[in-house]
This record gives sequence, C-alpha cells and structure tokens, in this order.
Amino acid sequence: LKKAMGGDMHDTVIANKKKFKIDLRRSAMFLIYGGLYQGCANEFLYNSVLPRLGTGTDWRTVGKKVAADAFGIVPFLCIPMAYLVKGL
Repeated sequence: LKKAMGGDMHDTVIANKKKFKIDLRRSAMFLIYGGLYQGCANEFLYNSVLPRLGTGTDWRTVGKKVAADAFGIVPFLCIPMAYLVKGL
C-alpha cells in the first residue's frame, strides 16, 4: 500500500515542485490498485494458483509458470485491471 500510494504522491510532488498539490482521488485509485489487486489478488494467483502448474524448478515447470504469467495473467488481468482502476 505504501509503495502504490506513497510512490504516486512522491512523484506528484517531484513533478510539481512549485505547487504542492496532491490529487487525493488519484492517490486513492493507486491505493486500491496497489492494495487490492497487486496485494491480495496477486498473492492468491502466485501463491495458490500458479503452484498447481508444478512446484519444481525444472525448465518445464518454470516455462509453464512464465507462459501463464506472460500470456494469461498480465494481458487478461493485470493490464485491464490497471486501466479499469485508472478510469474510475
């Protein structure tokens, strides 16, 4: 949570050095995205769902997990969720 909202606030202050104004709505959206999606949802995906593809470190297991992440989770969940929260 601190990284999502705090990072946005930090960048806002750095970008607008002369006028110190923090957009609370934007910061709240980063808090929601960082806390709910990146925190809770990704914890479930990476610690409960992906281990079903295998638990080893052999190249086939790692390849399956990387493919699931690159071609499933990121394009169909991560990126749309970011745009959805950004659009609120």
